[in-house]
Amino acid sequence: PTVKGDNLLGETYHLPVDFDGEINLVLVAYRRYQQTAVNTWLTAAKKLDREFLGFEYYELPVIHRGYKVMRFIIDNGMRRGIPSSEARRRTITIFDKGSFNRQLRVTRTDRIRALLVDGKGNIRWSTTGVATPSALASLRQAVQQALGKRWSKSG
Repeated sequence: PTVKGDNLLGETYHLPVDFDGEINLVLVAYRRYQQTAVNTWLTAAKKLDREFLGFEYYELPVIHRGYKVMRFIIDNGMRRGIPSSEARRRTITIFDKGSFNRQLRVTRTDRIRALLVDGKGNIRWSTTGVATPSALASLRQAVQQALGKRWSKSG
């Protein structure tokens, strides 16, 4: 989808164009309690980020447009819970849940979504829910396929 959001440092992003990576893991959450599920992906995301040039990862809290008037309060609440400036840079709040979900054809928001998105906005891999060993292996394979060995920092 094409969407606009601000990260927790106050920088505006027009996605997918402003993603920094050639390939980007995007962790989409719809409710506060889903942060626990998002966290299951972060260790692997950090490892892939260290290993592959061209790989980046982001957290996208997606919130109903009606809450946009409370953006300052919501973003400040998230900032208090995220002391790392690097994590704040990677957290981009989207205040247009309806449009975002229509573009992705999402009908259920009871589970997080993990999407591997290229710089043109093509979804190269996706799953829902917490990170499992098989999902992580599948993600790694998709990243390797998208970036190839030429991008490996270790090889």
